[in-house]
Amino acid sequence: MEDQNRNPLNFLKVVRFLYRWKITFLAAVLPSAILAYILASPPFTDPLYRSVTTFYPTSEGALSDQVIHPDGVHEEGYLNFGEEQRVEVFLETLNSEKIKGIMLKQFNLFEHYDIPQDAANRYKRFSRTFKSNVEISKTQFQAVKVEVLDEDPRMAADMANALVQAADSLQNQLRNERAQNTLRIVKDKYQQQQNRVATLADSVKALADKGLVAFEEQSERLVETLGKARLENQG
Repeated sequence: MEDQNRNPLNFLKVVRFLYRWKITFLAAVLPSAILAYILASPPFTDPLYRSVTTFYPTSEGALSDQVIHPDGVHEEGYLNFGEEQRVEVFLETLNSEKIKGIMLKQFNLFEHYDIPQDAANRYKRFSRTFKSNVEISKTQFQAVKVEVLDEDPRMAADMANALVQAADSLQNQLRNERAQNTLRIVKDKYQQQQNRVATLADSVKALADKGLVAFEEQSERLVETLGKARLENQG
C-alpha cells in the first residue's frame, strides 16, 4: 500500500519540475532543432538522388539443351527466368570484390568520393562509401534490384546500369571459361575413341591378312558343311 501511494506522488513531482523549468528546456531544445534543420537543408548538404534498376536473371544458355533434347525431357527452358539459384548467383556476383574494382576504375570513384591518393586506408574508405551508396537486394518475385545513391542523378543512373552490365559480363566470362574446359574434355574423349577405332581397325586388318575376312559368313559356311557331312554319314 505504501508503494502504491508513492508512485503518483513521484509522477506529480516530475510534472511540476518540468512545468517549473519549461522555459529553460525550450530555450535549450528549440535552438538545437532549428540548427539541425538548417544544417540538413540543401544549402548546407547536397541532396542524394536514387536510381533503381530491377531485372530478372535469365537461363544460362539452356537453348542448346532444348535443341539437344527436343522431346522436352530437359526440365529447364531457355525462356525461364527468375529462378532462385540464378538470382543468388547474380547477387553474389554483384557483391563481389571484382565488381567493386570494375566500378572503381570505370567511374574513377576515388576522385568522385573525394578520397585523396595519399589517404590512409583509402580502399577501406572507398568500400565503406560504396556500400553505403549501393544497395543490392532480391525482390519477392525473384528479381534482382540495384539501388544507387549519388549527388549526381546521371552518375547514379549510369552506375546502376553499369553494375548490371558488369555482373552480366563477368558471368558470361566465367561461363565461357567453363565451356572451354568442357570442350577440351570432349576433345580428349573424342580423340580416345578415335584411337580405339584405329586400334580395332588395325586388329581387323591383321585378321583379314590371315584369311578371316568375314568371320560370320565363314562360320555359317562351316556349320553348313558340318551339317552336310553328318547327313552323308547317316546315309
